Amino acid sequence: MQARLDSPNPRKNKSQGTKEEAQELIYAALESNGPERYRLAQKALELDPSHADGYTILAEQTDSLQTAAQLFEKGMRIGRDELGEAFFHENKGYFWGLIETRPFMRAAMNYAAFLQKIGDLTAAITQYEELLELNPADNQGISYMLFISYCDDEQFRKASELLKRYPEDSAQDAYNQTLIEILSNGLTDKANQLFLAAKKVNKYVVDLLTGKKKLPADIPDYYSFGDKNEAAVYVSEHQHLWNRVPKLKEWLSN
Repeated sequence: MQARLDSPNPRKNKSQGTKEEAQELIYAALESNGPERYRLAQKALELDPSHADGYTILAEQTDSLQTAAQLFEKGMRIGRDELGEAFFHENKGYFWGLIETRPFMRAAMNYAAFLQKIGDLTAAITQYEELLELNPADNQGISYMLFISYCDDEQFRKASELLKRYPEDSAQDAYNQTLIEILSNGLTDKANQLFLAAKKVNKYVVDLLTGKKKLPADIPDYYSFGDKNEAAVYVSEHQHLWNRVPKLKEWLSN
């Protein structure tokens, strides 16, 4: 893995056959789990070091956050170089619809998430905003992470505009409407009304926010609208923002 980080940027003179073979290995890796997934990614990079998805997959297996970030960043930069800046300008707005963009998009999203995790909000927000400009349809769910970053950075107006841009019938949208009203204006009558509406969308969120119920040890990967899993996913990602609300438990209880 360290060799992959230390290796110079790959030259673009690989034969078409070699690149296609590497791509097939990446496809197989994306559908595999465990050691086989990483073995296939490593083999693909040996054939074609210019494949961004290879670095993204290798980053999954390291326990070092810093090493993972370096791999994501390298994959992102290689993916951008492979596409070329002219390609970005010509295809902005429907990037995800072009299969060849997805390795770059995956690496860039993961790198932005790392920046967000370490608190480099300015860089993370810039990265997320670029991904949404490239793909306004938001197939990757970037808007969810950008909303949290905006709130962490106290850019509440932008967070509110983002909710209007990507409305949905979900607990996340309903409770975030309440949250942004409180963070912007305090515990207003409007916040009360929004909260009552959110509670109808998913009643299980409240007990988790107040601590009456504990989050499960393992946050579920799947959920349905209105169920306990949806509540767990929402609270696990947004609890730190709700904790900013003065006297949160008393207000929610009332």
